[in-house]
Amino acid sequence: MFLILTGVGNTCTMSEEGSGAMIVYNDILGRLAAAGWSTYRLQKEKMLSNGVIMQLRAGKPITTTTINVLCRLLECQPGDLIAYSPDEQGE
Repeated sequence: MFLILTGVGNTCTMSEEGSGAMIVYNDILGRLAAAGWSTYRLQKEKMLSNGVIMQLRAGKPITTTTINVLCRLLECQPGDLIAYSPDEQGE
């Protein structure tokens, strides 16, 4: 199984090669900033490492451990951060 990741603006998508279905990550860094969590503060308080922040900026996949931390910081559910988007062709 291969995953394809593409990033556009503050949203990134991840899909299984050939499937067209995607996991969409919503504007996570923007939501953190709005909640008062700058990238400097996240690193200083050891909430997220520089590597994880770079993954978020680059639109790369994140772990469930990271999603757990994000949900705790933002007081939200995983579905508030990520969404499943079926392929456009209905396959």
